[in-house]
Amino acid sequence: MLSVIEHQCGQWGPFYLVKGPFGMKIWNEIDPVSGITIALVIGAWEDKGLQRIWMDGRPHPSKNAAHERGGFTTGEWQGTTLVTYATHIKAGALRRNGAPNSDQATIEAHFIRHGDVLTALEIIEDPIYLTEPELISKTFQPDPNPMSPVGPPCVAGYEGVPEGKVPHYLPGANPSIDELTKFYGIPREATLGGAETMYPEYRKKIKDKFVRPEKCTQNCGAPGPPPPPPAPPAASASPAGR
Repeated sequence: MLSVIEHQCGQWGPFYLVKGPFGMKIWNEIDPVSGITIALVIGAWEDKGLQRIWMDGRPHPSKNAAHERGGFTTGEWQGTTLVTYATHIKAGALRRNGAPNSDQATIEAHFIRHGDVLTALEIIEDPIYLTEPELISKTFQPDPNPMSPVGPPCVAGYEGVPEGKVPHYLPGANPSIDELTKFYGIPREATLGGAETMYPEYRKKIKDKFVRPEKCTQNCGAPGPPPPPPAPPAASASPAGR
């Protein structure tokens, strides 16, 4: 779905700071009268929205308030660690080939500095799509080169989808829905995820439903029929009369 041209520049949520392939530019916004920092701003980057971290103690808005790509984030200093809490994030995807996120997702982030190394740790919770918190971190180092606060422009393009077409399957017509389960003999509930499926003990729960597949000897990297055998070499033509 994210490859369809109208979704490519829809922007990612604030969790993409630790999942995306880019750096981080951060600056402060001050009150023009008192000179006190009221917010820290993490810049946008091509397909990631700008995130403003309010440091002035303001409360989070009503759950019915607008949800934005950058969410609504507040922060406070706990010693030398900046701890932030983000709500009001638009529904989207936690990772392009992973779980989606609902508009009820929240992020608790810890920004921890050790010398010239800054570690950003995010704790993502989502009552709709996650059965327990997802933790992911990323480490940054200072770059003496100037960095744009918004990154390059997002330019949409046709990623393998013909112009004017929207790839889709009608309800019940997706031929790949059970491709993984049939190829590996895994029960469907095991492929739907959930925290318990990560641990070795889950094997005991599905052992009576697991069907060991036949030993694969060719094309074992992905489901599908093996490639056809190579054609035999063509016979050489004999001269006429011999």
